[in-house]
Amino acid sequence: MRKLFILAIFLMATVIWVNAQISYGGTPPSIQYSITDHDVDCVTLTPLTKSQLDAENNKYPKDGRVPFIGYSIFTDLSPENAGSWTDLPNGGRIWRLKIKAPSALALGIYYDRFRLPYGGKLFLYNEDKSQILGSYTYENNDESGMFATEMVYGDIVCLEYYEPERCVG
Repeated sequence: MRKLFILAIFLMATVIWVNAQISYGGTPPSIQYSITDHDVDCVTLTPLTKSQLDAENNKYPKDGRVPFIGYSIFTDLSPENAGSWTDLPNGGRIWRLKIKAPSALALGIYYDRFRLPYGGKLFLYNEDKSQILGSYTYENNDESGMFATEMVYGDIVCLEYYEPERCVG
């Protein structure tokens, strides 16, 4: 019975996770308008040192443990303190930011204050744009403010937020 209960919790968690990953497709405006990435701000995160990684690995029993495959680096990045805005020909604008974690194989982004307005779209992609996630929209908002995206391969993830032209009325 306990195994069935654990399986049920796992399946519910999987359904919640999959729901948080729903994206609505589309193409990032920087690609649509052929805007280069040369002037996009890049934040480089400091990786754990060898001794920090060893300490993390030593927290767990050696027999039968799950291999250490990644760790979180906490930041406080937002359009107010990082990235850059670019005006678009359609009257909208985009905010872009590159995040680099040297030697990472993939990067996932976790948000603790995720709130997109109606009409806004968020995209994530790797440096060569061979993997594009999104668009994420207001439909991805959760009252908790929490949100996570799947992993983007490589040691750089680019965030691109589209803000449509504001209506003046």
